[in-house]
Amino acid sequence: MENKEVDTKHDFIKTIASTMRYMGLKILLSGVDYSSPLPLIVAVYPDKEKYYLIEPISLECFGEESPRLYKDDEHKDVRRYCRELFKDDHEKAAVLATVLCDMSAGVEMFTYKLVGTHELISMAKYACLAVPCNLEDKTCEALHYLKLEHRTLNVLDKFTLVLIDKAQTVKLPEIKKFIKFILNNR
Repeated sequence: MENKEVDTKHDFIKTIASTMRYMGLKILLSGVDYSSPLPLIVAVYPDKEKYYLIEPISLECFGEESPRLYKDDEHKDVRRYCRELFKDDHEKAAVLATVLCDMSAGVEMFTYKLVGTHELISMAKYACLAVPCNLEDKTCEALHYLKLEHRTLNVLDKFTLVLIDKAQTVKLPEIKKFIKFILNNR
């Protein structure tokens, strides 16, 4: 696969969506199918009664000056904590910041009962990361730090989905709140 498909967030989202549609999956996109800004992509499996909130991490997000690590938002303290925790490994720090800030925010925001013809209220909700195949190991190492149960799925050698356990998905916002509480009281 050419790197340009996973370089920028925009290109990576297009690659994920087109690949999954090619495989016959139902894909929902933020701003098109639902109004919350996160998650950016949702894959729906109506026959299996579940859906996945997908947080893409493109190559630019793994870089040393990653927006995942330096974005000035309400999670900037958590992002700084991730940088300090993995000061010698910005790739792991970026994964950790993505999970604690962006993925957990997506889990909190995406509370739709129905989107289009999909009755999500009756389905199980899972979170997952989409990462370039060559960064699967770094991603899993960072998730081990958080003790998040997960498994990986290579999607046609275009990207890897790192699937977070259903029970762990529900706990993500609480993990973030706990870390913020600790940081605010040190």
